[in-house]
Amino acid sequence: MRQRWWMTNAAERGAFVRVASRVALGVVAVEAAWVIWTMVGGDARYPIACDYVALREATARWLAGGGFYLPLQLAGPYATLAAPGDPSIIMYPPLALWLVVPFVFLPAALWWILPCGLAAFGLWRLRPAPWTWPLMASLALWPRVPEAVQNGNPAMWAFAFGCLAVSTSWTGPLLLFKPTLAPFALFGAWHRRWWVALAIVALAALPFVAMWFDYVVVVRNAQPTGSFLLHDYPLLLIPVVGWLGRLRPSAGAS
Repeated sequence: MRQRWWMTNAAERGAFVRVASRVALGVVAVEAAWVIWTMVGGDARYPIACDYVALREATARWLAGGGFYLPLQLAGPYATLAAPGDPSIIMYPPLALWLVVPFVFLPAALWWILPCGLAAFGLWRLRPAPWTWPLMASLALWPRVPEAVQNGNPAMWAFAFGCLAVSTSWTGPLLLFKPTLAPFALFGAWHRRWWVALAIVALAALPFVAMWFDYVVVVRNAQPTGSFLLHDYPLLLIPVVGWLGRLRPSAGAS
């Protein structure tokens, strides 16, 4: 176990832990208040569960024999941010169907409960040092984070897979259901298990060969394709900070 600068004196360590925990709790409290305020109608820009509903409906449509993507996405350039009342735009690769199909039948609450539980388990395995708590909590204040929770965006699952990746070293390839997060999927690539997981993900993509061509067209037609491609990065930096300040050596560090 590695020695940290703040562990040299028990009294100083205790004081630091108290301050760090209070700062982290304060930031989390602000985050929770923000989410609650928008969920009760304080900000109409964030419809509750809109991303979850759109993705679930697109998946149900696909299961019924329809298309996962809308015809307008395949016909030519289209706006990635639909106006209220317009059909929802799906820009996830067909690989995401493995994640969403079960939730066509499962209770909606599990869409939030399961990734939160997986993320908590991954961070618990890391035992992040107290100095990381305020940093991780501050990253959680990035506007995209409460938005993802409110909207039921799959970014919650990406965060969960990221937390598992830094503590197990093999779950990184699961992040490939959201291609913009591919750099974070590389965590653990120095382990054989990671390559086994990558092979499994590749096999899981094979049943959707035809849909991958549609996905390429959908991405190419998207307008605009600006900074929103990177808006989940602060969320995925949370487990990275936890890994950098881990107290307990994890599988990802071995």
